[in-house]
Amino acid sequence: MDTNRDIPTEDTVEFEFIYKYLARTFGAVYCTGCRHLAAIITKYKLGDKLQDLYQEYADEIASTPAAIERSVRVYLKVIQKDYTIEDFSTALGYNFKNTNETIMLSELIPIIRMYLEEELRKLNTNTITSAE
Repeated sequence: MDTNRDIPTEDTVEFEFIYKYLARTFGAVYCTGCRHLAAIITKYKLGDKLQDLYQEYADEIASTPAAIERSVRVYLKVIQKDYTIEDFSTALGYNFKNTNETIMLSELIPIIRMYLEEELRKLNTNTITSAE
């Protein structure tokens, strides 16, 4: 059993890191959606189905998967008013396949997850190097 999934998502350091990244980079204009997206990204592991993650997180916070998905989609829609595909590509170092001005959550969530894992690795490496 994955012990990280036994801890409420929003109580983890990883969640706070992801939430602060989203809020700082794209804004927390729709805070609920930002928090839900951060939670889904925190839970995401390669190969996970988003519907399963929505259900798992909804159960954790006594909500419904549809409400979670809706708030995440609203957040993405709101930030896409100010950010183009190119802005997302620049911020995440990734060229999105979809160029019709709409980013798919199924593509965005793993990309943000991989980007932030790499940033955490760099941060941990720099912390260890500077401590020596």
